[in-house]
Amino acid sequence: MQFTIEWAADSNTGRQRDHNEDSFLADDAEGIWVVADGMGGHNSGEEASQLAVSSIHHYITELQFIPENDERLAQMRGVPRLAAAMVEAIRHANDRIFIEAMRNAAKQGMGTTVVAAKRDGTNLVLGSVGDSRIYRLRGNSLTQVTIDHTLVNHLVHTKGMSLAEAQQMAQSNVIVRALGLKNTVEVDVRYEPLRDGDIYLLCSDGLTDMVADNVVGQVMVEGSRIGLPSICQNLIAHANNNGGRDNITVCVLRVVAS
Repeated sequence: MQFTIEWAADSNTGRQRDHNEDSFLADDAEGIWVVADGMGGHNSGEEASQLAVSSIHHYITELQFIPENDERLAQMRGVPRLAAAMVEAIRHANDRIFIEAMRNAAKQGMGTTVVAAKRDGTNLVLGSVGDSRIYRLRGNSLTQVTIDHTLVNHLVHTKGMSLAEAQQMAQSNVIVRALGLKNTVEVDVRYEPLRDGDIYLLCSDGLTDMVADNVVGQVMVEGSRIGLPSICQNLIAHANNNGGRDNITVCVLRVVAS
């Protein structure tokens, strides 16, 4: 079975920020979509997110020129080449941001979260660092397919705490992974088989901090009958109507069998 991927994306400053530190990239020809949510003062968050999306895009599009025996990719034995490349692309972005911050004292602490999707035949390769998210809508069922790299989740998964206990000890928005904060970064990667009608949402936390998952799912179901741009517009409108505390970026992908 052959598949095409339709997409739409949009980004909004929100109602309480004076500039947008989110970035997104959509390359339909190469089948690459990336959303990044930058952090840091003096506009360095915006620079970090832009570095992330451009670095990941460049690395993956240049993959055809990387030798099969490349040492970094070869270290991930048993991992499909494109999944290994997704990990290395995000690590490469981390290196660039970390080095830039080390060069300029005013940029110390610059960083960004990132979620990325790359088509690989009849699959999507998904990569993530931080608390930006990827969701999958299948029929009327919405599933978060990435894990938030927050302190709360860290306490639950590594310390055996209940969610309630972890939330009492830590703020929910404190993240334990981001690009640029350290010279190394752990990257989550997964394969998603393409399935006709599935809709994927890549988004920054400016959406998910403002809009509950059940509302996100409802907007996506309703918008799927109208068009993908309407999903983007309505998700952003919901976030802003609920306060719009942060920048909001959404990228929607729909799998269509042909």
